[in-house]
Amino acid sequence: MEMVRIDYRLIDDEEDVPLKFEHDANMMPVITLNMHHKIWLSLMRTLIPGIAESLRDKLSEICDSVLKEMYIMEE
Repeated sequence: MEMVRIDYRLIDDEEDVPLKFEHDANMMPVITLNMHHKIWLSLMRTLIPGIAESLRDKLSEICDSVLKEMYIMEE
């Protein structure tokens, strides 16, 4: 499997959230870290990576649901 390049961006915006997952024009992942929240990001530095497993499980649940819906609609 080919490695996906993830683009990381740093911003400093009082109005924006600490962490965002988005995509670029090519549908490739972009993660934005808001340095205005650097204390919170620092405190959560071990929790945030741990979210990946939970996120993977939730995405699988959503995909399964969509696929089941599509399957039912085909019948």
